[in-house]
Amino acid sequence: SKGDLLTYCHSDCLIKNDSLKSVAEIFKDVEIGIVISCLWYTNNTLQQSGGWINHDFRLSWSKKIPRIPTDVHWGDFWTIRSSLFKKIGQLDEKYGIGYWECVDLSTAVRMIGLRIVTCPMSKIIHFHGTTFKNLFSKDERNEIGRAHV
Repeated sequence: SKGDLLTYCHSDCLIKNDSLKSVAEIFKDVEIGIVISCLWYTNNTLQQSGGWINHDFRLSWSKKIPRIPTDVHWGDFWTIRSSLFKKIGQLDEKYGIGYWECVDLSTAVRMIGLRIVTCPMSKIIHFHGTTFKNLFSKDERNEIGRAHV
């Protein structure tokens, strides 16, 4: 990335209106490490707006707008400073495709004292599951799911 910010976007996300502009505004605060956009289903109901890890180490996702700050981000659509992404070491490939690489990145960002926040003005329509359905067979998707439980 050549810009100051890097946005990670799955192929099953549709960016609405001024979502990226709203995200960029939040980065004026130097204590922000990652900004999460609110993900919405196609029927206009909220899918999630950030999350946390439960006591039994399962991921939980907020269904309220907004939960600021948040503990972890979801892998479908998020923005980070390019310099921070390079400094932390990007996404750890040991997690493979799935969910935990985002938890790992979130933890690294929080450990250096930066915050992860949700941008309620950033609305992303998420065609939930389409990316994996296009890339993997049902058996492969099930195997990926089992590997990340």
